[in-house]
Amino acid sequence: MQLSQDEKDHIRQNEKVYQKMIERSVLFEKLFHGADGENALKELDSACGKGFDPDPYVHAYNAGKRFLYDFIRNCINNDVSKAKEMLEQAQLEQTQLEQTQLEQTQGEKK
Repeated sequence: MQLSQDEKDHIRQNEKVYQKMIERSVLFEKLFHGADGENALKELDSACGKGFDPDPYVHAYNAGKRFLYDFIRNCINNDVSKAKEMLEQAQLEQTQLEQTQLEQTQGEKK
């Protein structure tokens, strides 16, 4: 079975996404680790606004701030071991793909 170029690109893209997820999680975990980091997160939480504002511009502004806080919190809460498993799976799929293509190429030459 030969994979299309789109399938190959998809596997490579998944690998990049998982690697970036791991890097971000480790980075933010280091940055916000410990009591000072928890205090900083609490300050960000309170500063980033919650809830509805009847003024659409204020609401959009607050939503943007909240998005950033949620992004940081999600990076910290990511399960790095699960991301590493997904990365290893993507790498395994890539290796299997390359081996299958090599076998097919050798079979065609015979």
